[in-house]
Amino acid sequence: MFQDLRHIIVLDFRTPSDFAASHLRKSVNVSLENYQQVLVSLLAGAKDKQSAYKSHYEGDHIKRVLFILPSASAKQLETQLNTELPELNEVFLVKALDDRIHKAYFHKDYSEIEKTYPFLCVGKGSSEKDYVRAEARYPSEIKKGSLFMGNMINVLDRDGSQLAYLGIKTVVYFGPKKFEHLEANTGLTCHHVEANEVEKPDIDMDVLSQLVITEMKKAPVFVFDISGILSAALCVKVMLETNRAWSKEIATAFIINKRYEAKDMPAWLYQQITLPGQKKLRSTPLEYLPQ
Repeated sequence: MFQDLRHIIVLDFRTPSDFAASHLRKSVNVSLENYQQVLVSLLAGAKDKQSAYKSHYEGDHIKRVLFILPSASAKQLETQLNTELPELNEVFLVKALDDRIHKAYFHKDYSEIEKTYPFLCVGKGSSEKDYVRAEARYPSEIKKGSLFMGNMINVLDRDGSQLAYLGIKTVVYFGPKKFEHLEANTGLTCHHVEANEVEKPDIDMDVLSQLVITEMKKAPVFVFDISGILSAALCVKVMLETNRAWSKEIATAFIINKRYEAKDMPAWLYQQITLPGQKKLRSTPLEYLPQ
C-alpha cells in the first residue's frame, strides 16, 4: 500500500495538533464534518488530472482511500465511515464523476506507521531534507520479497532505513561515480556500474542479470540509477530470464506499471536487453524465488 502513494488518497482524522506534529506525506487532515467534501474534491481533481494525486497511467484514476483514525475512537469512526461510504459512492461519485471508490482501508494506529515508515512521515521539526526524502517514491517491489527498484533518493539516508526495513543486502546501481556512504555500509554488498546516461554505455546486461538473480537467492536486491532508465532495463532483463516465454514488450509493460520511468527506454538499450531480432527468451521459472 505504501510503495507508491500517488495512487491512493490518505485522509487523516487525528486532531490538527497531532497531524501537525507528524503525518504521512501528502495526507490531508479532515474531520467527520468535512471529509466527504474533501474526498470528492480530491477525486474530481484526480479525474481531471489537476491533482497532486493524479496518476501517470491512462484510465488508472485514484480509486482507493486510506483513512488514518485516532486510536481512541477508531472503532466508532470506522463503523460510521463504512455506513456513509456506500451513499457517498452512489449519490456523489457515480452520479457526479461517473466513478466510485473501489477500496477503503482503515489504519487505527499512526504510531505504527511512524515507526515502520519514518522516511514517509513529516511534521514539526522536519528538515527540508526530510520533506525531499518523504517525497521519494518507495522502492517498487518487482519480484515479491526478492527484487526492488527505486531511485537515488531512496538511498540518501546514511542509516539506510528504507533498505534495512526491506531486508535488502545487495545494491546494484548505475552512475558515473560511486556512492561512498553505500560502499561504506557494512550491511550491504554494493555493485557499482560506471555509466554516463548522456552517452550510450556498453553494459553487459547478461552478466548483470545473472548477478542479480544469484544475489536474489540469498536476500532481496535493490537496483537504481539517477533517471531510472538503466535500472528499468536491468529489471526487464531479469524478468525475461525468470519468467517463462515473456516477450520484451510484456516485461517492459510490467516494469512500466511498477516504475513509470521505463517508458523512456531508448531503442539502443533494448538491444542490450535481448539479442538483435529476438522476441522471446525462454527459461524455466526459478523455483527458489518467492511466488
